[in-house]
Amino acid sequence: MRPILRPGTHVLSRADGALQVGLDPERALLLPDSAPVRGALSRLTGPDRSPADPDDGTLAFLDRHGQLLDEGDLLPLLRPGDPRTHAAAALARSRGTGSAAVWRS
Repeated sequence: MRPILRPGTHVLSRADGALQVGLDPERALLLPDSAPVRGALSRLTGPDRSPADPDDGTLAFLDRHGQLLDEGDLLPLLRPGDPRTHAAAALARSRGTGSAAVWRS
């Protein structure tokens, strides 16, 4: 199981020293702009394939607020490194938040 940030979710740096996850005012989350938080977000959104730390407070916070999906649920038919991965993620984004189960630890 590999958690990923919900496709289409933006991460923004704010002037107040926070990172904003999401654009929707009702669902956006604020996290401290720190190295551990940036590392966790990088593992969720980027090519870093290192395993997520199950004790990571950032992951727990994002999971409680419905911002994580299990990559295996989202892209079950694609092999790692498959060039179609980005197209499938775009399709999942267009289908909305009901396109996959929420990641659970």
